[in-house]
Amino acid sequence: MNGLLDLALDSKSTPEIKTALLSSVGEFADQFTLALVQRGQQNPQLNSIALQSAILVGSDKSDGSTYHVLQGISELPTGVQQTVLRGLGEGLSRRGTTLRALITSEKAPDNLADNLAVLFTSAEAIAKDSKAALPNRISAMQLLAFSHTSSTPQVLQTLLTPQTPQTIQLQVVQTLGAINSGDLSEGLLLRWKGYSPLVRREVIDVLLQSTNNAETILASIEAGVIQRVEIERDKKQLLLQHPNKAIQSRSQKLFGNEANTDRAAVVQAHQSVLELSGRPTQGREVFRKKCSLCHQAGDLGTQVAPNLASVKNKSAADLLISILDPNREAQPNFNVYTVITLQGKVLTGIIASETATSITLKRAEGKQDVVLRSNIDELISSGVSLMPVGLEKELSKQDLADVIAFIKQSKELK
Repeated sequence: MNGLLDLALDSKSTPEIKTALLSSVGEFADQFTLALVQRGQQNPQLNSIALQSAILVGSDKSDGSTYHVLQGISELPTGVQQTVLRGLGEGLSRRGTTLRALITSEKAPDNLADNLAVLFTSAEAIAKDSKAALPNRISAMQLLAFSHTSSTPQVLQTLLTPQTPQTIQLQVVQTLGAINSGDLSEGLLLRWKGYSPLVRREVIDVLLQSTNNAETILASIEAGVIQRVEIERDKKQLLLQHPNKAIQSRSQKLFGNEANTDRAAVVQAHQSVLELSGRPTQGREVFRKKCSLCHQAGDLGTQVAPNLASVKNKSAADLLISILDPNREAQPNFNVYTVITLQGKVLTGIIASETATSITLKRAEGKQDVVLRSNIDELISSGVSLMPVGLEKELSKQDLADVIAFIKQSKELK
């Protein structure tokens, strides 16, 4: 094992070498992880390799491996503990359980819950400390995603205010989603009117991962608590394509008439766009608002959907069709898939990668979910593109001409 540890902590080891050595530790991943963090506490290479090693441990179907590591990190520096806990939590989530479930289980070693509660309580204090450095607060909240203490959701919910920086609010929503307490939807939607558009998007993204919470979203729209226009078009598409038929039906009543289903007619009605003079500068702003969640141009946006460099040489007429009728020539590998886990969690996105044991889904903003095949109940293709239909409801003809001009002139499209 010493040779593997040397390679893991060697700055000259390539990512390929580290991947290969991690694949060789197998059933000894827990022992390897503990030896790694003991030896490499001052090594700058430690965090990335320790995180991946801990993910392996958490992914192992044997809870004993995770308990072994949890007991072995109690005396390590807080930063190392946080890295290992995040890795364990990610691994456990891939196989459909949580760190909280293991910590509170009757099988858990004595004093484990009490020892970790000290760490989580400290993280709560950092998270709510407005004077603490922003990266430290974010790190603390990421750690709290695995907290088993009853105080954590309440502490986090107090940060969902207009006075709290948006970055913190976004992380709070993600952390509350990971904790997934019984009152998640109620707690998040209670403050809906005080959220910025980005925070609202994050709230909907988190709630859509549960059928019950998706129903709560629809009920809130029907009751007027949430306005239909406040739900972004790609999220409406997810609701309209939801694997639950009842949710599909309710969504159809709410959103079904918002986009013309005859996309060819829509394209024909917008042919005058091709006669307008496009303005690339204004088109960049349209791209930022409507396209950058899934496309990238230079340092603007996130690469999720097809590479725009492959379409920039298309004619303006072809680009107009791609925008208004995205499913006409959609590449099959960019169709949306839904994974329903054995625990009922609903995850959507394009299949970014597959291995013999797992599937990785990627969605808007580059967010990823890795699911072990052994934890998949259903895998369903929606048959539609990740790009939503109906953008003509939100973009003027000049907007369309501008964004097409931006795409065609950009030298930095990816």
